[in-house]
Amino acid sequence: MVPSAWAAENPRSADTSAAFAQLVQIIDQTGTIIPGVGFKSIGLGDSLGDLVSKWGPPKKTDGKNTLTYLLDRHTLIHFSGKDFIETIVVQGQVASLARVNNGIRFGMNQTQVLSRYNQAPDKHKAELIRYPGIEFHFKEDILIAIKVFKP
Repeated sequence: MVPSAWAAENPRSADTSAAFAQLVQIIDQTGTIIPGVGFKSIGLGDSLGDLVSKWGPPKKTDGKNTLTYLLDRHTLIHFSGKDFIETIVVQGQVASLARVNNGIRFGMNQTQVLSRYNQAPDKHKAELIRYPGIEFHFKEDILIAIKVFKP
């Protein structure tokens, strides 16, 4: 946080603080993954039309069933469904801005992901950990994709 005395001396600091606050809000709305729900701004069960209204045109479409958005240069988000969002798959790298609401982020290993939950997973394999409403996909024990679905 910028000290108020410094902000008074530096008029650009107010602009920087406002821009930072806006960035944090955008990341919170579009980068925080909620198991069984999706994101705060758009989620499972919402129409694909609502998605386009809120997030703008997709970076890529796969026929009529998947719309792909770029959250940041390290994160792709795939929304799939016929008319309504049925699944969301987030693919990311270590520097991704996306994270799960309990602090899980890309680049974590399986032990770190398992430690964030107080329950045993529904399924646990070398490349997959599944809890109600969310799956974590790994490559060489590094989290690379998160799938959100209705539990």
